[in-house]
Amino acid sequence: MAQKKSKTNNTIHVLDYGWILVGETDGLELKNASVVRRWGNGKGIGALADIANKADYTLDFIGDVVLRESRIIFSIPCNW
Repeated sequence: MAQKKSKTNNTIHVLDYGWILVGETDGLELKNASVVRRWGNGKGIGALADIANKADYTLDFIGDVVLRESRIIFSIPCNW
């Protein structure tokens, strides 16, 4: 199944030490980033990639950040 093309480059990044960030990805820069603080929908972190589930997550805005490539475990493209 082909993956939907994002309207933006919003991506979920799972980092070491349990950090999960989401934002507009441009290389290692993450613009308008948020930390994923909480979710309770039982669907896991991957469900945040779908706009229909976004309201089920608590996101804390942190602004623009630069990721360290060695700290990224995996990334999930969003459809929003």
